[in-house]
Amino acid sequence: MVDQELGDRNFLLNRSNTERNLQVGRLAKKAGKAKRKKIKRQVSPYQKEFGRQIKKLKKAHPRTPISKLMKRAHRATKKARK
Repeated sequence: MVDQELGDRNFLLNRSNTERNLQVGRLAKKAGKAKRKKIKRQVSPYQKEFGRQIKKLKKAHPRTPISKLMKRAHRATKKARK
């Protein structure tokens, strides 16, 4: 593995600057992806209720524009959470 990386770097040194920079960036991205862990966001209770309301409305009124359904869902969510 180490020999492979040295070989890759030596190969990159013989290429033009732009090609080398692009290739180095790709190698860095590959190395970084293994270390990163995706952080899952926490969904608020309001958003959960809003999701339920929008699904209900979409099922009942499939042809209504989503902007109108959003307004209705927000109103229904506020009412349900009081």
